[in-house]
Amino acid sequence: MIILERLRCYNKAVENESVLDLQIYKILKLTPSNYFYIPKVAKWYPKLPRQIKKYRHFSSVIFFSLGVFIALFGWVYIVHCFLKSLPVNKKVLCSRNEILAFVNSDRNLEAIKNSGFAHDHLTYISFREIGCGDGKIFQVKDCVSTLDKINTLFISFLAFGYLLVSFKPSRINQFYYSYEFFLTLKLFLRIQPKGFVTSHHYDRWSILMDGISGHYSSKSSKGKSINFTLIQHGIEREDFLCSRKYLGHFNKLRYVNTLYLMSISQSELFLKYILDSYCGVRVNIIIFSEANIQLSPVKRVDDIPCVLFIGHPVYDFIQLELYNALVSRFQVCCFYKPHPTTPISKSNTLQQVGWEVVPSNEFPDVDYFISYQSTLALQYEAAGKVGFIHGENSSPEDIAHEKQMMLNFFSSKI
Repeated sequence: MIILERLRCYNKAVENESVLDLQIYKILKLTPSNYFYIPKVAKWYPKLPRQIKKYRHFSSVIFFSLGVFIALFGWVYIVHCFLKSLPVNKKVLCSRNEILAFVNSDRNLEAIKNSGFAHDHLTYISFREIGCGDGKIFQVKDCVSTLDKINTLFISFLAFGYLLVSFKPSRINQFYYSYEFFLTLKLFLRIQPKGFVTSHHYDRWSILMDGISGHYSSKSSKGKSINFTLIQHGIEREDFLCSRKYLGHFNKLRYVNTLYLMSISQSELFLKYILDSYCGVRVNIIIFSEANIQLSPVKRVDDIPCVLFIGHPVYDFIQLELYNALVSRFQVCCFYKPHPTTPISKSNTLQQVGWEVVPSNEFPDVDYFISYQSTLALQYEAAGKVGFIHGENSSPEDIAHEKQMMLNFFSSKI
């Protein structure tokens, strides 16, 4: 794969990540330009001091200054990523008969294991350090040479320059993963594995593996085709997927061979919004059941009902509104379970609420739950629990309606 092909693959990743960020800004009802299109807004916005959120003009000056700093010194961060990857505990991945399972979080790892996917030569690999219960996960930086890293450094500089000339902050700010993207790409091209497995649906990592699969698919006459398996890690919603077409160009996956899904209904969404039509007509779909959760007992006081809030940073505001309405009407004991990819710190305001924050590896045996449309909500329903599913952050009128609907739900239960 020549440098131009790698840059095209990276550009597709940038397009998708930009749209995903804009979508979260929209859900949070924030104006992206006021925050200079800083990525991963769901992770940092809830942590902002109230003063910055309240005084928008002040926050605009801060984020504009931050954006200018990024544009001028982004290359310094790329050098930092390069230097951070230099301490090498050199490891050599096995033969080309390997199936590489790329995971970048514990949730990705759990999804692959729960899907029932099995192969005699399955090797887990990640760019980050992730715990693995029954084996070692290789880190990308330990599997490439120093020369490869130097080469990747210069390609990352080139990619950063390419983003700068676009003069679009939503694209420029995506430079932060350029080094890890190109280093992973270089490793996978060198190994030429038998296949890829991932539970990333449409972000930069799925685009990367789709690009490599497409590269070898064009050389299939030489016997270098690669099987690309995509495993669902969480439920998808049509309104969420459909809204992306209004935010920018979003690339679909073209070279997925096998698709592991949680239900038949989800297959319609994947084929329509995530997979390209070229891929959809030939993909092999396998349905699996998400593993049952093991409920842990909770301390109860005088038979007071227990309620679990299944959280996500995007829905912090509406869930706090629902919590306040719930405890003002009913005597309940509340728990809050953060999203596994965005744990909350001890200083986070969510720790100061009257609920008890639940560790990521525990699933309290509550009477009811309150959640957005999440995979964990489905797992609690499978465990025999009932709950209230709320909508997205919306207007004050819509939130008032959600609160009334929730109170009506609990009035019929408690």
